[in-house]
Amino acid sequence: MRFLVAKGVFRASTDPNTRYGLTPASKWLVKEWRELSMAPMLLMQNDERSVAPWHRFNECVLHGGVAFERANGAEVWDYASAHPDFNHLFNSAMACNAKIVMKALLSKYHGFHGLNSLVDVGGGTGSAMAEMVRCYPSIRCINYDLPHVVATAPHHPGVEHQGGDMFKTVPPADAIFMKWIMHDWSDEECIKILRTAERPSRRRGRSS
Repeated sequence: MRFLVAKGVFRASTDPNTRYGLTPASKWLVKEWRELSMAPMLLMQNDERSVAPWHRFNECVLHGGVAFERANGAEVWDYASAHPDFNHLFNSAMACNAKIVMKALLSKYHGFHGLNSLVDVGGGTGSAMAEMVRCYPSIRCINYDLPHVVATAPHHPGVEHQGGDMFKTVPPADAIFMKWIMHDWSDEECIKILRTAERPSRRRGRSS
C-alpha cells in the first residue's frame, strides 16, 4: 500500500493510525457507486489466464506462435467460447472501456447525424451501441460479434445483437463502426476484414 501511495494510486493519512483513501486514479477502480469504472478491466488483466501469456513471450520470439495460445492451449476467442467464466471476464472488461470511450467520443464528435443505421463490428456485448442510441435514438444500431459473445449480451433498448464472423460477412448498414479491433490481427487479416465490411455498405450506396 505504501508503494501505491507513493505512486499516487491511493492517499494515506496518519492521524493517529494510518488510513488509506482514494485518489482521482483509484476512483476508476471503484464499481459499486460509479457508472464509469475500470475495475472489470483490472480484474481481467490480472486474471491468471491473462497474466500467463506474458511469461511465454520468449518462446514466441524464439519459436513463433501466439503467447495466449501457448499459455492456455487455445487462441483467445476459442478459449473464451469454451470457458464461460473467461468469456464473461473478457466481455466485461471490453464493456467498461467502451462506456468510457463512447462518452468521450460522443461529447466531442458529431458526425453520426444523418445515419439511419450503424453496425459495430466486433462490438462485444453492445455497450458502445447502447451509448450511441442514447445520443442518437433514431439510428438503428447493430451490435455484431461472435455468436458466443452476443449470446450473453444484455438487452439494450434500440440495439440489435447479431452473431457472425467478420471475416466472412458484415451486416449491411449506412456506416460501419470499429473500436479496438484491428490491433488483434495481421495486416493481411485487417485488409480482409475491411474488404468484407466494405461490400454491404457499397451495395447500400454509402461509404464506411
